[in-house]
Amino acid sequence: MQANLKNSLRLTAGALALATSLFAGGAQASSAYHVVLPLAKTRAAEPAKPIGISDFGDYRAWADGTFAQSCEEYIRPQDAAYHYENATGDGIYRISPTGSTPFDVQCDMATNGGGWTLVEYAEDLPLAAYWPIDNINKPRWLPHDFGLKFTSAQIAALRSVSTTAKQRYVGLCNGVAHYADSENKYISALGFRFQTGLVSSNGQQIYTPTGISIVQDGCQANGGEGGQLDKATIFDLENINLPIVNVLVYDNGDAGESLGSPLTQYPARFR
Repeated sequence: MQANLKNSLRLTAGALALATSLFAGGAQASSAYHVVLPLAKTRAAEPAKPIGISDFGDYRAWADGTFAQSCEEYIRPQDAAYHYENATGDGIYRISPTGSTPFDVQCDMATNGGGWTLVEYAEDLPLAAYWPIDNINKPRWLPHDFGLKFTSAQIAALRSVSTTAKQRYVGLCNGVAHYADSENKYISALGFRFQTGLVSSNGQQIYTPTGISIVQDGCQANGGEGGQLDKATIFDLENINLPIVNVLVYDNGDAGESLGSPLTQYPARFR
């Protein structure tokens, strides 16, 4: 046991001597010996969370306060940093097409894939007689263009970032043929003026430009319709020059003839 104690003392003394020599050696000793520490494990950075939609009270927009160019860009953003989530669905969104001053629009985010920006009318066209009773049938434009909720500049900016536009025109009537007449002739087929100034053909069965189709021709009876929707003549139009701002009417001038359209229910739709 005494021998073991002596050996332990010798080892302890040796360790102390080694430590003393390391500290006494100064710079030379520190260059000769290095303490190697284990590397800390670094945590991989989490990917940035996409920026979604926020409701700002009167309108919706990107959560970072910026605006898409259209409803289509909100629902299908080109920038991977943005994602259509959170305050989504139909409603009022703020857009800024081609860097224009931002303005608010109604977005249809459900119909046929969504992403439709609606160009709305300010008022309906009331069912009425719009020309003097002169018993003369001839092509005549309505006395005033349809009022829209947006300026020409706003619509032009939206058009510049869109590839298609669609609209349904519902022609309410009482004794005014809108397409075919009671003799299956098409001299009464309406003409359409688009917001850009483009004018369609009229008085023909086939329209130019193309993209104008007839869904229902209730006004063909040419009497007794009473402005009812189920007896209206309905047109579907697809043209980037929309919306419609006026119609050219041939069947007019007789007593009791009137026409109108619920324009506010059928806005032009851009995407």
